[in-house]
Amino acid sequence: MNLECAKLSKAMKNDRDAATYSNEAADFFIKAGKKDEAVNIYKDAIEAFKKNGNFDSAGAGLRKIGEYYESQYEFELAAEYFKKAADMFSLAKFHTTDATKLSLKVADLYAEMSDKPDRLKEAIGVN
Repeated sequence: MNLECAKLSKAMKNDRDAATYSNEAADFFIKAGKKDEAVNIYKDAIEAFKKNGNFDSAGAGLRKIGEYYESQYEFELAAEYFKKAADMFSLAKFHTTDATKLSLKVADLYAEMSDKPDRLKEAIGVN
């Protein structure tokens, strides 16, 4: 239902509502175990949120994608999305704590990738 509402809102050029409905639809897909579909829907919502300057919601969507990839043990992708989420949160007012937490999460994931020395160096801030 929310996905239908998102499509209708998008057709009516109401990007804010389309993003909100898409985000809610993706949450339902996650709960239903259809996580790959949810990731694609989150990506659509994120783009719409960014377009409207709603960086905290875009950051939240990116964080959810990162959490999905982390649960799939795809740490490189998880770190990539957590890093993007941190960047989004740094653009939003009053969300510097979220940005910092996600940056630390990225460093933690990089530290876990002991088989990739460049990532380990990045985690501890050595160039």
